[in-house]
Amino acid sequence: RATSPAEGGFAIQVGAFGDRAAATRLARELRAAGFSVYVHGEDERRGVRFRVRVGPVPTREAAVRLASKLESDHQLPTWILSPDSD
Repeated sequence: RATSPAEGGFAIQVGAFGDRAAATRLARELRAAGFSVYVHGEDERRGVRFRVRVGPVPTREAAVRLASKLESDHQLPTWILSPDSD
């Protein structure tokens, strides 16, 4: 089930998948580890992409710390997204 974050705040994207099941699996693993996670589905020319995002967090500094933790503890690539990113 795709959900959205609370309004405002930064998010950290940790993956983008063409397969909803793969995105859901990663989201479930991160949720079990205590992270606030949501899956954002978006149409693209290549089809729907399901982006797994952690957050929101209130400041860029908090987002940088969280991204570092996701990279080191979970070996995930990270992209910090501003509050106005889709």
